[in-house]
Amino acid sequence: MNYYDIIQNSINYIESNLCSVISLKDMSDSSYLSPYHFHRIFKALVGDTPMDYVRKRRISDAALTIVHTNKKLTDIADEYNFSSQDVFSRAFYRLFGMTPGAFRKLKPQIELFEKKYVDAVSKPYSNYINNEYTPKLVIKSCFQVVGLECTVSREELSLDILTEDKWSEHEIRKMHDSFFGNLQRDVKNKVTTSDCIAAYIRNEDNTLTDMACVEVSDFTDIPENMVCRTIPSHKYAMFDFHADKSAEQITPFDLSGLTDYAYGSWLPNSGYTLADAASLEIWLPTDTPQNHCNANIYIPIE
Repeated sequence: MNYYDIIQNSINYIESNLCSVISLKDMSDSSYLSPYHFHRIFKALVGDTPMDYVRKRRISDAALTIVHTNKKLTDIADEYNFSSQDVFSRAFYRLFGMTPGAFRKLKPQIELFEKKYVDAVSKPYSNYINNEYTPKLVIKSCFQVVGLECTVSREELSLDILTEDKWSEHEIRKMHDSFFGNLQRDVKNKVTTSDCIAAYIRNEDNTLTDMACVEVSDFTDIPENMVCRTIPSHKYAMFDFHADKSAEQITPFDLSGLTDYAYGSWLPNSGYTLADAASLEIWLPTDTPQNHCNANIYIPIE
């Protein structure tokens, strides 16, 4: 009896019926296990009881509905099979630490509770689980940025044809050095939750726009020769990155270990696909900026 397949099939059943009535008996019957046995195996492999898992998945999906639609909260509660809006609100608060109404108003970044794949222990990337390369799955709310941008071909940014010497003279490196060195001080209405942002925007002609920017609260008083963009809300895999050097010294070669793993191993085995949205590097304030840096690397998924 392959418990991994049994529990994964149960998870697939849950995913297909998130907006329907699901009971422990329904799930155990489909697995040909007693409810008691099924409950214990599910908890051991997934980390949540079956009904806790169902509840968290419904709340997580409901959060996406809140972000991307104007549906009434009572209708969303009913859609995801909660007996009342009060029950929905309490469950939402337990998972995300705020009510659905506060979430809709504040639009904070939250970590989603996504579909589990219990066979992950047998995958080649299993030795990365619980280390720095394990991402969080989050909703990044839309935000506004101001900065400089440069558009190049994807091939031009390939590490296969770039060397560190060439990178030091590349127009994108010069743009980043110029903006984050002095020009960012000219930007008004900066939001101070990050030091600097690099946004990579895919274009229809297969080029890539690299933007060195900072988040702003509004688009008033844009400095001459700078551009403004709104980065839409999206779902991301967020990886943590840190290095014992300043953010100004970081090159694509420093990030290549993480990005190679993210795109070459984690993504193909994750059940997600790369979404047509901006990739982000958000560099965080640190107490020792001259010899240490921290960043969140956002890869858009769907």
